[in-house]
Amino acid sequence: GTCFLTDTFTRFRLHTFTTWSILVKLLSDGHTCHYR
Repeated sequence: GTCFLTDTFTRFRLHTFTTWSILVKLLSDGHTCHYR
């Protein structure tokens, strides 16, 4: 049970981190294009 919960939590954090990375990349790309 604990391993399953931990695994799910880790996957969720990983997914959230990936989503934020993509968002930040899109934002920074948009800013560089805007200022270019």
